[in-house]
Parts: sequence; C-alpha cells; structure tokens
Amino acid sequence: LGNCGKPFKFAEKWGERVITEFYLQGDKESNLGLPVTPMNNRETCCFEDCQIGFLNFIIIPMLEILANSIPELSLNLAFAKENCEMWKLRLARIKSEKP
Repeated sequence: LGNCGKPFKFAEKWGERVITEFYLQGDKESNLGLPVTPMNNRETCCFEDCQIGFLNFIIIPMLEILANSIPELSLNLAFAKENCEMWKLRLARIKSEKP
C-alpha cells in the first residue's frame, strides 16, 4: 500500500512487481485448470486500469481519512493523486497507440 503514496518512479516499479506476482498466480490457476481471477489474467487485465482503480477506490480515500488525523500523510496523499494522473496519462497513450 505504501508504494502508492511515493513518487511515481517508485510506485511504478512496485506496481510492476505486484502485477507480475498477480500474473504468475493467474498462470498457476490456468495450469491447474482453475478459472483465472480477472485481475490475474495477463491476457485480459489492463495494468494501468488496475492501478487507477486501486488508487481511486482504496488508496486515495484511505489517505484522505488518515491525512485528516495525521497531517504528515498529506504528502503521500498528494503523491497518490499525482500517480493516479500519471497512470491515466499512460493509459491514454496506450489507447491512442492501438489501431
């Protein structure tokens, strides 16, 4: 959770590590003949969409509440909001490059 409230260069690397773990889990599910969890499916999951959703629905609301009680977390909240915008830009670039 903490990586989402750090500068993008760190959040991006940790996000890639997490999604890699999810994709490996999906590969195992597939190899065992189990239904693959949507977020673990490397063929259909959009990494950027996952990051945007996680930030918008979990991280940013959580940090908004925490920053009210712990003002020092306001910087983490600002980074999380900035990171969400970076993921949105990246997603827009990817979509614009698709035929």
